[in-house]
Amino acid sequence: MRRQLLLAAVAFSCAVHAFLAPEHLREEPALGALFVAGALVELALVALLAVRPGRRAIAAATLTLACTLLAYVPFITLRLPGFPMTPEPLESIALLTKAVELTGVAIGASLWARPVHSPRHLVPAAAVVIAAFLVAGVTAPPSFADDLSGQTRAVDIPGRFFSPDTLPVLVGDSVTWTNHDGMTHTVTGDEFDSGRLAPGDHFSLTFTQPGVYRYHCTIHRFMHGEIRVYAVALLGPARSVPLGSTVTLTGLVPSGVESVSLEQQQADGTYAGTVSAAPGPDGAFSFPVTVAGPSGYRVRAGDQVSDPVLVRPGAKVTLRVRRVGARASAVVVATPNQAGAAVALERYVHERFWWMPIREVSLGAGGRATFSVPAKRHGVRFRAHLLRGRGGWGEAESRVATLP
Repeated sequence: MRRQLLLAAVAFSCAVHAFLAPEHLREEPALGALFVAGALVELALVALLAVRPGRRAIAAATLTLACTLLAYVPFITLRLPGFPMTPEPLESIALLTKAVELTGVAIGASLWARPVHSPRHLVPAAAVVIAAFLVAGVTAPPSFADDLSGQTRAVDIPGRFFSPDTLPVLVGDSVTWTNHDGMTHTVTGDEFDSGRLAPGDHFSLTFTQPGVYRYHCTIHRFMHGEIRVYAVALLGPARSVPLGSTVTLTGLVPSGVESVSLEQQQADGTYAGTVSAAPGPDGAFSFPVTVAGPSGYRVRAGDQVSDPVLVRPGAKVTLRVRRVGARASAVVVATPNQAGAAVALERYVHERFWWMPIREVSLGAGGRATFSVPAKRHGVRFRAHLLRGRGGWGEAESRVATLP
């Protein structure tokens, strides 16, 4: 019985190392090579324990499990040269594997100290090996069970900033940060930490769950970035766009998707397909859209649907100013009617090259507002700034009006 448990421990450790090898080869080749070597050694020991379960085989298996167990300690506690991702975070599969290996070491030591005659039975041994492999396959990380064909995307550190500071990726994609600066930086989030990246070092991470992952540099805390992880990504303009203009919606779909359909939101809230496109080899696609008014869009790739994207055109804002004694009277009108929306009157400050907000009000009935502000000087430049539009319309600015 103890020999079968030792065989199961070695087989489980072998299977986990084999399953994790592709992920580590992709993220950190040196560590991946160690996983491959460890899996090959343990596979040979599995065969030896199954065929010739002698004292030497037991000693070799016990020693190998002990070395594998001890080798894990520096990887989670130290920054090792040649391994940019160290120290590694503790993961449940790693803790489970080390617990199994520790159990195997204890059993192997007891078998070596007090050997028990055990006849060779290949069928039970094969059953133990198969069961250990199946358990390892079930408990292996999702990144192994999922499609490993995700793209590798890059974030550079050319100076004291991340480029790009916001990066959209798909579930299963890997992101590699490379320090091209002459200073040391870190990539630190709530769920990951690169440690100190010296000039030329890199750090890679595979994202397996959708969400927004914010990170920063612990050395230069003003350096911030974020990774946005989607199952299917659709990206639109972050700000309002001119009415009648053409904008391009871009996005990403997993590899293997042959067609992406763009759907537009209808008046009743449902979505209807408008056009389809074939994504590129990296899963990227784009759709040009003419802005005729506020509208929501999403894309469909098979049975997966992206989050909706709202395209907000800027309302038409007009400003008329006139002098009334030592004051400026300004009338603002927004079309279509933006009654209730916030609008600010701004004055240009030449010394600072800056539009300074003077007063903010809400547009009244008819989308109209009136301002009266002090203005002794002639030639003062004003503009109206619609801060938050209503009914799907975005912010907008009027043309500049000069006070006579």
